[in-house]
Amino acid sequence: MPNTYTLIASTTLTATNDTVTFSSIPSTYTDLVVKVSARAAQPGNTAVIRYNNNSIGNVYSRTSIIGDGATVTSTRVSNASSGNGWTMPATSTTALTFNSAEFYIPSYSSSAVKTISLSNAVETNAATGTVITNGALLYNNTTPITTVTLFSSPTMAIGSSFYLYGIKNS
Repeated sequence: MPNTYTLIASTTLTATNDTVTFSSIPSTYTDLVVKVSARAAQPGNTAVIRYNNNSIGNVYSRTSIIGDGATVTSTRVSNASSGNGWTMPATSTTALTFNSAEFYIPSYSSSAVKTISLSNAVETNAATGTVITNGALLYNNTTPITTVTLFSSPTMAIGSSFYLYGIKNS
């Protein structure tokens, strides 16, 4: 990683959990990056991200393109109550496989609306089930982002890890 990345916070789950929150994010950086390596602890594998604990239905608009090696689909959701969805390997996939997701949040402390990108890969080490997702999010709120929360509909497995980096424009 470039030396402009500064680790702000990290957590690795020692018990299953459906929520991970980074709060009190300082405004001293230009951009933020959230990196995730997670696995579902129960059947199912969908998770979402929210900013500033905001679940109002008209502040998130998201677009994603998803490929699994056989088909490609795209989704577009306006007026959503959460940011981009990301996936994790489900309990039915090869043991000890985790996803790799990254959220890039430029100008997070500005008083403008925020555009955020998502890149997510789920490798199952099997003939089927590998999924690549790329997405974009409009967070239609002018308040600086001070809290990032990742929610999962199944709980996330022990060993799932989450990192929040600040990037300084230098």
